Amino acid sequence: METGQIKQEEENFSELQILLEKKRNNINDSIAEFSELLKNINSIAELQVKIYSYRQIVLEDKFKLMDTISKLNQIWRREFAKKFDEYTFNSDYRYDKEQKENRILNDLKNLNFKRELLKNQLEFIKESISTIDNLIYGIKYRIQIEEWRRTI
Repeated sequence: METGQIKQEEENFSELQILLEKKRNNINDSIAEFSELLKNINSIAELQVKIYSYRQIVLEDKFKLMDTISKLNQIWRREFAKKFDEYTFNSDYRYDKEQKENRILNDLKNLNFKRELLKNQLEFIKESISTIDNLIYGIKYRIQIEEWRRTI
């Protein structure tokens, strides 16, 4: 692999990492905003409108990400099989299974790195959806607490 190609791939990884970090920060900021809105009973209606629509947006992002990961996994399996055949049939050296797999993992490290980044992002999104669901669940109790406070 040429030095220029390696540098380009590193830049692509950096861009991907920055993009994923921005998305995570956006989700974190939105969840923090929802938490602030939950504190004030007068903003519950606004919170409900925002949180349900935002949950749907995050769900859509989750499924797009799952689709991308599925496509990457398909590419991974195809490339792994090609490399395995290459090391089995087109090599002057006879590798055992572990040596082949190690070489293949090294050859496909960039693709694997992308897969891992996206899997981590998917896990973050799943946890964020869970947090949003907990906030939605908390709205009911926030209203009940306010009703109880008004009866005292």
